[in-house]
Amino acid sequence: MYTPINLAPLWWRQQASRKTWDQEMAELFCEFQPISTPTPGINLYSERQPRLYRIWDISQKFLLLMNNILIAGPQTSSSPEQLMAVLPNNALDPVRQPIFMGLGDETLTLASVKAADGRPALKLMERSIMDLYRNTEESLSFTFYSRTDGNQETCCFESAAFPGWFISTSNELNKPVGLSLEGGSRITIFYFERKR
Repeated sequence: MYTPINLAPLWWRQQASRKTWDQEMAELFCEFQPISTPTPGINLYSERQPRLYRIWDISQKFLLLMNNILIAGPQTSSSPEQLMAVLPNNALDPVRQPIFMGLGDETLTLASVKAADGRPALKLMERSIMDLYRNTEESLSFTFYSRTDGNQETCCFESAAFPGWFISTSNELNKPVGLSLEGGSRITIFYFERKR
């Protein structure tokens, strides 16, 4: 009996099984649904951990922490991998996929703030992403609406506090990650890879 051999390259098979950002978020929101009637004496949050993603822009610049500033630069063998922690914001409409994003160590979280010049800016703030998740407040400054963008392999992150402003990177290397209007000169589309 003849058994066909799958000659498709491994990378092609991996791509075929890869989820879109929208699929990842649907699973995340399902996994982290709020529980309305907790059992006394049981900590519902002790076992839950944020999902971790490696994120890089469409110009192959990775999000990296340098001197407490989130920058976008090349990933080298000597640069530590910076993973981004992601949790849902269950206080807002899940259809828009509102999420909290922070560093993988879960102590610094991304926030949209108004800069001195009055424009929206992205800032890393000392705030536990788990505390934000447990809180029932909207926390708009820490929230980003996320979606698959352009194609199935990419996504984007819009500030909930400043509609129309997206997490973005410069076209230059090792510049701070910020917020910008979609369609400007900065890059607002990202690739992602789930690590945990």
